[in-house]
Amino acid sequence: MENEKLNESVRIILLGFLSENDYPQYEKLLSESKNIIKFNSRVPNDIVNAYLKQTDIMMPLFSPESTGKFRISGSYNSAYGYKIPLYLDN
Repeated sequence: MENEKLNESVRIILLGFLSENDYPQYEKLLSESKNIIKFNSRVPNDIVNAYLKQTDIMMPLFSPESTGKFRISGSYNSAYGYKIPLYLDN
């Protein structure tokens, strides 16, 4: 996204709280992009479910920094439950 503009029909929705202090290197990108929707507080379950029902693809978190060494992202369960394909990086 830093090198190439996304098609305006693409929406990236971060369904979780993202503190501006946690990732300052991405704050400019996140605040300037019209393709990214982020929340400034915990997202209520009914809002998460409404977005998931309209989701085309999910990209789960899968790094020890974000999920811990012995945990997995809840995205896997949500994707399975809502029958949403997963985008998994190598």
